[in-house]
Amino acid sequence: MSIILDLAILVIVILAIFIGYKRGFIRTVINLIGYIAAAFLAYVVSLPISQFIFNTFLRSKSVELIQNAITKQTGEQSVTQLIDTAFAAIPEKINTLASSYIGSTEEIKNNLIQSTPTTAEIAENVVNKVVEPISTMIIQTLAFIILFIVFCIAVKLITKALKIIDKIPLIGSANAALGAVIGIVQAIVFVLIFTAVIAMIINLSGNQLENLNNSVINQSYVFKIIYEYNPLLSSTIVS
Repeated sequence: MSIILDLAILVIVILAIFIGYKRGFIRTVINLIGYIAAAFLAYVVSLPISQFIFNTFLRSKSVELIQNAITKQTGEQSVTQLIDTAFAAIPEKINTLASSYIGSTEEIKNNLIQSTPTTAEIAENVVNKVVEPISTMIIQTLAFIILFIVFCIAVKLITKALKIIDKIPLIGSANAALGAVIGIVQAIVFVLIFTAVIAMIINLSGNQLENLNNSVINQSYVFKIIYEYNPLLSSTIVS
């Protein structure tokens, strides 16, 4: 799999340069600007979308799920015991990702104990401090990928519709050569986005995928370097 990742980088670079050469300077520049705008817009829009989806469809159900688990407990229960019960009701994937992004399970529980004076607030606090941030992160990642693809398709359709581009005078060989140069820049953008998406998949899987994890990344050559120094990636990567 590590070889496939390195080959994917090579293919992206070669295709971007070739397409830039064929399209020419003006059209390639417009496409590049469009793709950068698509990535930025997808990132900006994905956050409110993820929050809307969670608040509309998942928040009340999450609180209800945890509250039901708590109310099933019999006898006198301390806040600590009830928080343990609340965590047991949370899907394992959420707990795993919370440990990677928020802190260890014990740290999270201790923070909840300090900020939860009454048992009635346990379910709401667990959702606010554990379930919501992890769920919105997952939703935002998926929304970003989908929106980016949609926006890129829109960019391609728009540039095809702009017939005036083809009427801009530019010497053929110079146009092709400059297009190839911009193709290199476009290749860099696509490679950074590609490695960022791979990082998202690894993080959301808790680094548990057999054929796509940090161990596989470390066995690659080119991909590993880009992955480690990609400015699009957050500092938190599941180890």
